[in-house]
Amino acid sequence: MYAIPTAFESALFVVFGLYVLITQGITRLSGPFLLMCAATFAWQGTWTLLFETNDPQLAGVLVRLG
Repeated sequence: MYAIPTAFESALFVVFGLYVLITQGITRLSGPFLLMCAATFAWQGTWTLLFETNDPQLAGVLVRLG
């Protein structure tokens, strides 16, 4: 249940980054924006996995990674 919003938001950042890349190409602004979207995707993706895990050790790893 808690993983659905974070998974949706994570996917939105991938879509936003790809949209800007496709429409603008790689520029001084779109390059860092794409990297920010990729970092946010990874961050939200680890939280999505964290909300679904029951293993405390795996949860600790995901918290440090995210």
